Amino acid sequence: MTVREALVEKIASVIDVQDTTSISPSLPVAYLAVLSTTTRKYGYESEALLSAGAKTEEELETLVTDIKTAVGTSITATDGRHLDRITWDAQQPVKMLDASWGQRINLKIIHWEA
Repeated sequence: MTVREALVEKIASVIDVQDTTSISPSLPVAYLAVLSTTTRKYGYESEALLSAGAKTEEELETLVTDIKTAVGTSITATDGRHLDRITWDAQQPVKMLDASWGQRINLKIIHWEA
């Protein structure tokens, strides 16, 4: 199981996993991309970007809080893969052109398997 799959497994309890080819998703929505994985002295460090969107700022805040609660600061996937430390760096929510709200969150993940 990849880092992305382990994160999606935990996030799926909060938001329905949909087709990644959709260009007009229904709100609320969350996109997750693992941008890079770097070898460190002890294990690996992956950087990921989580983008969330909702109709109102309150709905967005609830969605992001629920995702943070589901994932937390470390997780163990069903296949036993363990992501030892997850650091959250959230940007400020912004109002989008269609009057919905969005927020980007950078994740730094420390793990042992590549």
